[in-house]
Amino acid sequence: MVPVLLIALVAPPSLYDADFSNSYAVWASADRGACTYWLGDVGLRLGGLRDAIKRGGYDNGRGAEILTSDEVSPRCIREAERVLRAAGFTKIRARAGGDKDRTQGIP
Repeated sequence: MVPVLLIALVAPPSLYDADFSNSYAVWASADRGACTYWLGDVGLRLGGLRDAIKRGGYDNGRGAEILTSDEVSPRCIREAERVLRAAGFTKIRARAGGDKDRTQGIP
């Protein structure tokens, strides 16, 4: 219980109150150690994700979620977060994705 408390004290309070109901979704998956990022039905490696995010057409004020599963390494999540932060997203979280999330993505 103490580690959870420490994380709660360190994490920015605004993230707890952030509304992700209209956020963009980036799915992260892994296959034999290689990270793949999904924006809708297109799977991309890190460079492709960076290029797609740079092309724009989105409001980075809406926030972004990195959706994962158990087999995704922390490295894949960190890489996606770095790309999103570089694109100006400040409201970012990673969480386990489910069936209800499958239609969301960055246009």
